Amino acid sequence: YFDHYQGRHDKEPQAWGGLNRLKDVYGFNPLPDEIDHSKGHHILGGQANLWTEQIETFEHVERMILPRYSALAEALWLQPEKKYWNGFKKKLSVQLKRYQHLGYRYSESAFTPYYSGRLLPEERQLEIELRTELDEYPILFSLDGTEPENTSKMFTQTILMNEGETLRASTFVEHHPAGYELKLENLMNKATGRKVTYVSSWHKSYPGGEKETLTDAQLAEKRGDDGRWQGFKEDDFEVIVDLVKEEVLSMAWIRFFQHTGSTSVMIPQKVEFWGSLDDKNYIFLGEKNNKTILEREAFIKKIELDFKPVSLRYIKIQATNCRILPANHPRGGQAAWLFTDEIGVL
Repeated sequence: YFDHYQGRHDKEPQAWGGLNRLKDVYGFNPLPDEIDHSKGHHILGGQANLWTEQIETFEHVERMILPRYSALAEALWLQPEKKYWNGFKKKLSVQLKRYQHLGYRYSESAFTPYYSGRLLPEERQLEIELRTELDEYPILFSLDGTEPENTSKMFTQTILMNEGETLRASTFVEHHPAGYELKLENLMNKATGRKVTYVSSWHKSYPGGEKETLTDAQLAEKRGDDGRWQGFKEDDFEVIVDLVKEEVLSMAWIRFFQHTGSTSVMIPQKVEFWGSLDDKNYIFLGEKNNKTILEREAFIKKIELDFKPVSLRYIKIQATNCRILPANHPRGGQAAWLFTDEIGVL
């Protein structure tokens, strides 16, 4: 299905859902192993479908098709034992120039960096590894929030990210950035790796990473089927983060997901932030009210609150679920969900 996302970035064009990357398409085998090969002659070929419920322009169509059609063509023409991903990647660099010459618009999702992170609890650092699908091109990055450029540091091994730093990374092709830029702002913060107490528990159907989900520095993608989202059905959301020691704080944030077009997941109506030194007496830090948005597009909303610096050890976050989807929602009258994946405190 070419109406599935082909990359992991939040700015990927609207798609129906699911993830079907360039490498996944190249690995497609029209004769699956579970089918008796003596009956393989009944399979005449393969195809890719592009449904356009989420697509409004022909430019969007082209970017959903290309270069995945090239990967599909080779997957269908070659016997599985003759396919060679590294060889295809070399040919693709020439094919993309053909697209440019012919005036075709194509996706650069395969160039976009994505990350994996591992917390080093003693050092209070996050060990970051960067990858792309087309990994022969250099990834240049900064940790001070500046835009990567040709003189920026090249990723060669894991990056150590400290509290409050912003990682920005781009793949460069012939000295120009390609794909989307990866930006991880305050991913390593005072809440990372800390214990979370759930006043209201997650739904068993969407546990995410269970009790580690909200402080594990693993960001979910802009897809409802990403298993890193933690879901709450009809219930309000309330958690308390223990920062272990008293800290001077001035900002807190939390991320939520919404996709009206294909899910019952809505952003919360209101998010409240509270702080305490003893987990008994809480002071109100502030709140954010969210306007109901019913456009079909999927999006991730990072709800941030800046407040006057104050010494705290515990942060409580409460989010109000609309509980029942409004009548003008495609699933109006059904139970509403909240999806969240990460909390940050600085």
